[in-house]
This record gives sequence, C-alpha cells and structure tokens, in this order.
Amino acid sequence: MNKYHLLLPAAIVALSGCYSNLHYQEQAVESARKYIFENARELTPEQYAFVKMTPPVFFTGRILNRNGSSVAEGSVASGGRLQVCIAWRIPEQKKDYLVFGVTDAAMNNWYPARLIRRPIAALDSQAFAALAAARRYALTSLNEQMSAAELNRIRFSYPELIRSKFDLGTPVVPEKNPVPAAKEEEEEKSPRPWKKYPLPTVSDENVQLSLLWKLENDRYAVFCGVGKTDMSDWQISMAGIFGEDEVKKARLEIIKTPEKYLFPLETKSELQKEKTKNTAESSVSAKENSADNTVKKADSTAKGEK
Repeated sequence: MNKYHLLLPAAIVALSGCYSNLHYQEQAVESARKYIFENARELTPEQYAFVKMTPPVFFTGRILNRNGSSVAEGSVASGGRLQVCIAWRIPEQKKDYLVFGVTDAAMNNWYPARLIRRPIAALDSQAFAALAAARRYALTSLNEQMSAAELNRIRFSYPELIRSKFDLGTPVVPEKNPVPAAKEEEEEKSPRPWKKYPLPTVSDENVQLSLLWKLENDRYAVFCGVGKTDMSDWQISMAGIFGEDEVKKARLEIIKTPEKYLFPLETKSELQKEKTKNTAESSVSAKENSADNTVKKADSTAKGEK
C-alpha cells in the first residue's frame, strides 16, 4: 500500500444511470465506521464520535496475481482490483485504526474484511521543528527565487538532512568584537537570514547540519544551521538557493534521506545491536559453508579412493 490520499470534497460528474465515485467512497467510509464500532469495543464514546465525524485517509495499492515467473513484473491484476485501507488516527490511541477491504477503482463494491491496529511510529520532534522553520522561511523570504511548483515541493515533501561545511563567515561575539559598518553591509548581501543571531561555532558537540530540497535545473534550496546531531538547539544561520556544484563541495555526510527525515536517528546501542546481529549471522553462515565444504571434500576423497 504505497499511495494514500485524503477524502476531500471533489467535483464529480455523475453519468446517466450511474452513481458517482464520491457516493461509493462515502458508502465505503460508513461501512468502515460501522466495522470499527462493532470490532473496536475498547474505544470510548468520544473516540468513536471522532471516527464518526472525521474524514479518514485512504491507503491504496494494487493486488498482485501469482504468475509463472513468480516475479512482480507483469503480475498486476488486469481487472484493476485494489486493496484499500480506510484509516483514522484517533486521539489518545497509540495505534492507527485501518479497515482493510478489496475493491475496484470506483470503490462500488468495497466491503470491510479486517480491522488492523497499526502502532504509530515515533516522530523526531527536533527534526519536525527544523522542518517547520525551513518551510516558513522559504514561504516568506525565498518565494521570489522559486517557482510555485518548487515552493510546493518544500511545503509538501521532506528534505535530505546532511552534515555540511558551508561557509557561514567568521563567528563573532557582538559585545567584544563589534562588527564594522563595512562588514555589516557585506553581510547584508549574504544569504544569512537573521542577523540578530551571532554566527554559530562548530565544535565537538555542535555540528553544521543542512536541510536540502532538490529543485529544477540542478538547484537546491538549502537551510543551514549549527546544532547537536539530534538537531536540538539547531536554528537557521544561512539559507538560499545553491547550485549543485556548491552543494557537492559542502556535503560531508548524509544523516537522513527524505523518506526517513521525520523518524528518530538510531542510537549507538541500536546500531551496535544490529552490527552484532549481522556479525553473528555472518559467523553462522561461514560455519555452515565451512561444514558443507568439508563434507563435499570428504565425498570427493571417498569417490577417488574407490
């Protein structure tokens, strides 16, 4: 189920003698609500009222038929059958509620078959705050440098998070080293967004982290700041539109891909556990291969003696 859409009002043209797709969707949603009421008795009246009054999210995916080659290519059902989950995220519940069913594209014969309670994955609050700050800045200060489509890309997609080495200038402490007027004029022309913040210093604890969105014509929207690896204390120190070559020079390490941007980073203990698991599996595999080779060698020797 790799696609989803919100159930939003839409202009639907009803053909003569046929119901509109919207009508069938509403029928399916009411069936899903009834199914939750009958099978999720742990919900409070208030929570069920939320399901009753709130539009759901639709998760859809094609159904794959078995085929002679046992591969996904060419196995999509020719009849256009879909698996559809009608889902709600209910307040005070730690799981999403998804009602599963199978239907055609018009959803005129969708029936609930199963209730799935899916645990809600924890989100990275620091990354979410950085994302919101970058989107606000893009809409207010970079809107003239991007097309509407590029702005929407920033608004509705997630960035790549990297450790970077963009030139932020020389860190200064205003109280001890006042910035000369000429320096101020030079900084006004730079892509630094907020002059009220002193330039941050990179150290063992604080690293330079940048949010990147790939735009058209080999351009990137860059939002760069300094903070801890988990993005705590991070704030925008420099933002602008950069060419691909500039971004390549400044890129040191990929911290998160867009698909995993909102999820917390794995801790060292989790990474070590995974590494230990992989090492153990490799060791077992090596022993099995060694035993197999020993048996084969013995068989070959026995055959040679005969």
